[in-house]
Amino acid sequence: MKKTTTMFLAIVVVGLVLYAAPSAVSFLSASLTGFNFNGSVFYYSLDAGDSFLKNSQGLAFGEINNFIFAPDASIFNATNQGLFKTVQLGEKWERIVDETGFLRSPVAINQMVFLDQNSSDILVAASKSNFGRLYRSADGLKSLKEVYSTNNEGAVISDLKFNPQNNRIYFISTEGVFSCSDNGGASFRLLKQFSDSLQKIVFDPKNDQNIFIISSQSLYKSSDAGYSFADLSGILAAYGISGINDIWFSKENGLFLASNSGAWRSFDFGSTWQKMDSLLPEGLPATAIMYNDERGEVLIGFGGRLYISPNGHDWSIRSLNQSNVIRAIKINPSDSNIILVGMKR
Repeated sequence: MKKTTTMFLAIVVVGLVLYAAPSAVSFLSASLTGFNFNGSVFYYSLDAGDSFLKNSQGLAFGEINNFIFAPDASIFNATNQGLFKTVQLGEKWERIVDETGFLRSPVAINQMVFLDQNSSDILVAASKSNFGRLYRSADGLKSLKEVYSTNNEGAVISDLKFNPQNNRIYFISTEGVFSCSDNGGASFRLLKQFSDSLQKIVFDPKNDQNIFIISSQSLYKSSDAGYSFADLSGILAAYGISGINDIWFSKENGLFLASNSGAWRSFDFGSTWQKMDSLLPEGLPATAIMYNDERGEVLIGFGGRLYISPNGHDWSIRSLNQSNVIRAIKINPSDSNIILVGMKR
């Protein structure tokens, strides 16, 4: 009797599973709506942007925050799902997990800098346990030590830069902190406390005294290595520039801004601005911008398209992925033909 009952229950269970299977498949399909498993978040060009290849193999779903070219020619990918590395473009990305466990998921990596030519002394800006943190490694990311943490929960260390002109390390945060280190990242000191959320730092490659910082609505300029700043937001507003998304400083051609009101450039350190509007999308935010100094070309991301121009008037367009938004553009400093593009889903 017991055996018969068990067999009956088993038959009922199997029947229910088969009956529910179509609904389960429908539910799974509905749950995955919006996920594009064939989509890519990483694109690269080996011919200065004439053509692009995609390879997100090994990357977790999410968004790309930064690309870092290591002294040993390997490439790191800082994403909101962790840190990844590839030795050669086109090969599978490898997730980096240190022995101390700081880079274990869940962790978002915002930026990373190499402080020596041996690829061993490294600083990493990350977000972990809902705080922005700085980690230092002296052994090529095998082990890390926390050297700084934001004060408030939810704050992020938005940018981290090493200026080889004066051997100084700078970082900024969404708490408005602008700090520097003159001892290789062993300690940091506050240079200025801003009243808004900071996003990115750029330097004048010809003069280490000139530093520019952006927030979403403001551009700050320093002419004394970051000890004092002028707020250029009034100038930007006068030109109708709002919603700043990215900034780049060219060796020969000054400042470039990507904003919600399009792409702009300034030849006089931000005092006056020109809009690059010839054949560019109207009413669509410019989300990323960079200048290829070796080739004399500006690159701008609008949605999932990359616009490239030698003069700011004539443009070639590369349609990469219309489902995603270009978040990062980076050119290999040792080979200007290599261009990396990172997307935000």
